[in-house]
Amino acid sequence: MEKKYELLKDDIIKVYGSILYRIKALRNFSDVKKGDLGGYIEKEDNLSHEGNCWIYDYAKVYEDAIVYDNAKVYGDAVVHNNAIVGSNCVITDNAEVCDNSVIIGNAHISDFALICDNATIDDRAVVKNSAKVFNNAVVYGNAEVCDDTKVYNNANISGKAKIYGNANVYGDATIRGDARIYGNAEVHGNCLINDNSKIHGKAIISGNTKICGNANIFGKAEVSGKSRLANDAYISNNSKYITIGPIGNRADDYATFYLNKDKKIMVKWSRFNGTIEEFITSISNETNNKYKNQYVNTITYAKCILRNESIL
Repeated sequence: MEKKYELLKDDIIKVYGSILYRIKALRNFSDVKKGDLGGYIEKEDNLSHEGNCWIYDYAKVYEDAIVYDNAKVYGDAVVHNNAIVGSNCVITDNAEVCDNSVIIGNAHISDFALICDNATIDDRAVVKNSAKVFNNAVVYGNAEVCDDTKVYNNANISGKAKIYGNANVYGDATIRGDARIYGNAEVHGNCLINDNSKIHGKAIISGNTKICGNANIFGKAEVSGKSRLANDAYISNNSKYITIGPIGNRADDYATFYLNKDKKIMVKWSRFNGTIEEFITSISNETNNKYKNQYVNTITYAKCILRNESIL
C-alpha cells in the first residue's frame, strides 16, 4: 500500500494531553494535491492511506478515532475517542464526533453539531446547527436534525423526518416518513410518529402512542398511553381526544376517539380508521352482547367527552 500522507514532526499541537501532527499529502488523490497540508492527527491509525478520505484545514482526529473510505473532515471539526467516520460522509465546521459513534453513508455533520455516546448517523442524514445526537440514537435515510434539538436514548429517526427548533426526541421513540417534530415539543417512550404528522408547540407525546396520517398535535397537548391518532387529527389540548380500552376480544385493543381539523369525531381502533359514524356501522353486526355493549358504552362516553352529548 502506497502511503498518501506523512506526519510533520515539526508542526504539532496538543489537545487534552494528546500530541497531534499536521499531515502532508505525498501524492495526488481526489481534490488533494501532492504537497498539500491537511489537518491534524495523533497517529496514522487515525486516517486510512486507502480511499480518498482526508482531513482538511484545522480539523483534528485523535485517540482511537478512525477516518476511512472517502470520508472528509473539514474546518475545525473534531473526531476523537473511538469514533468511526467512513463511506462518503462529511464532518465540517465546528462539529464534534466522539465516543463510539459511527458516521457512515453520505451523512453530513456540520456547524456545532455533537454526535456522541454510541450514536449512529447513516445514509443521507443531516445533523447541523447546535443539534445533539447521543446515547445510542440512530439517524438515517434522508432525515434531518437541526437547530437546538436533542435526539438520544435509543431514539430512531429515518425517512424524510425532520427534528428542529428546541424539540427533544428520546427513549426508544421512532420518527419516520415525512414527520415533523419542532418548537418545544417532546417525544419519548415507545411511540411511533409517521407519515405527515406534525408535533409542535409544547406538545408531549409518550408511552406507546402511534400517530400517523396528517395528524397535527400542538399547543400544550399531552398524548400518552396507547393512544392512536391518524387521518387529520387536530389536537391542541387534552380535551380533543380520549383513549378507551381495552375493548373487544383482545386485551391490547384500545380505541382512540379524536377531533379532526373539521371538528368531526374520528376513531382509530385495531385495524379500523374512520369517522365515528363509520365505526358505529362497522360494529352493528356484532353478535356478542358483551362486546356490543362495550362498543356502545365507549361511543357514548367518547361523544360525551368530545361533543358534550349524553346519548347516541
